[in-house]
Amino acid sequence: MKVLWVHNFIERDKNSGVFMYDLYDSFNSDEIDLYGVPNLLNPINFLKTYLELRKKSKDYDLIHAQYGSATGFLVALLGGKKILSLRGSDWYKTPSNSLKENIHISLGNWLTRLSLRQFNRIIVMSERMQKDISFSEAQLPISIIPDGINLNEFYPKNTINEPKKHRVLFSTVDKTNILKRYYLAKEAVDILKQQINDVEIVQMTQIPHTEVNDYINNSDVIILTSTHEGWPNIIKEGLAANIPFVATDVSDLKAIANKTNSCFVCEPRANVLAEALFKSLTSRREELRPLVQDMEMTNINDQITKLYHQIIMEKE
Repeated sequence: MKVLWVHNFIERDKNSGVFMYDLYDSFNSDEIDLYGVPNLLNPINFLKTYLELRKKSKDYDLIHAQYGSATGFLVALLGGKKILSLRGSDWYKTPSNSLKENIHISLGNWLTRLSLRQFNRIIVMSERMQKDISFSEAQLPISIIPDGINLNEFYPKNTINEPKKHRVLFSTVDKTNILKRYYLAKEAVDILKQQINDVEIVQMTQIPHTEVNDYINNSDVIILTSTHEGWPNIIKEGLAANIPFVATDVSDLKAIANKTNSCFVCEPRANVLAEALFKSLTSRREELRPLVQDMEMTNINDQITKLYHQIIMEKE
């Protein structure tokens, strides 16, 4: 079996790139090759990349586009068997304060939708994504396989017992991102201070991947106020470390929260989020790590490998 992953995660430590590379490391390197694409919105780059990739793809049994938008559209133009992984922002329209960025986002979303039916299988991160896509694109062959988590990297640690504020962790690359709604998280924590005065909101951004587990373990609860998500990696990592979350109703988080006493999914209103944060911070700590056991990297590897063999064996 020879599979080519086509991706736009040029920098390994940025955003979803780290999770794709971690998954790649878990595979037999003789079976999977990586092919990073440049800025495909440049027509010259797109044409040059397409011609090179069309020639290269003939040496592989299967091509796996690791993102939608222009990357997925490029792979959709190729012959042979193809899989597309949608990670969230390539399907959902993420609003921006920039007109240029909004045009870019709309174009990427249009290219994603235009290419879907050219793939043998679509991989999505959550049941929520599957339902949302199937609602507008019926009868697509969809498999739910979230990005994996390395449970050897994310785990509970005993932190130093010293007086400290209750830490509410908010994770984003850019807190001005409209999708993440940092203002809503901050307002919720400000309301919470009326009940718990020694509480603070801590933003995790630009933290090296090797230090994220320590950062999470030094927090008491994670708050996520996004308008939508594929399957938020920060929540997986927190659960692996037994850190609870309070979140808006995105992805499959409601199903996870319903299995716990310390995690909550709420309406996107500051007072409701503040009440949930209070309940989470005053609840007894519980074992949350088993909730992400099925997402362990080797298990995700097995699911994808099985899917590869299934698609390759299918008749054209």
